[in-house]
Amino acid sequence: MNFSSHSQTSSPTKSAKTPAEPNYSGINIESETTKAPPKSGGDIFGDLLGSQGYTFSSKLNPGPKTINEMRRVDMVKEIDPDKLKVMEWIEGKKGNIRALLGTLHTVLWEGSGWNCNLSNLVTYADVKKAYRKACLAVHPDKQTGTCNENIAKLIFVELNNAWSEFDAKSS
Repeated sequence: MNFSSHSQTSSPTKSAKTPAEPNYSGINIESETTKAPPKSGGDIFGDLLGSQGYTFSSKLNPGPKTINEMRRVDMVKEIDPDKLKVMEWIEGKKGNIRALLGTLHTVLWEGSGWNCNLSNLVTYADVKKAYRKACLAVHPDKQTGTCNENIAKLIFVELNNAWSEFDAKSS
């Protein structure tokens, strides 16, 4: 048996790569990374279907997307800004005196000095004390003749309604 002749015939010969074979050598990696990134923010399917004659409307429509947003747009046109502000404040909290007192600072005017956390409103006595302080802060008689008079009336009415409901449940 002749091993030398067998090894010569069994060794594969390297042939030149054909262009159809993929090149995994990593030589061309740098040229691939310098390609421009795809543009973002455009139409996702515009590049695929645009050449076929399809056109898409712009997604950047600034109009309202939900029914609540459409209602809000209509309300902004028709309703007093103070009333709208109070309506947004009570949304989801109507009748919940703790939540209303805890978020009262969001509708009050500058310099009101209102500061109340929900953690301070645990017991009935705590809620009653905070409610009375809030009534003193927003009482319409104290705001007579100021630019805050209208919003003070609206806040006062909502706090009174929530307090009545809370007091009835607690008794």
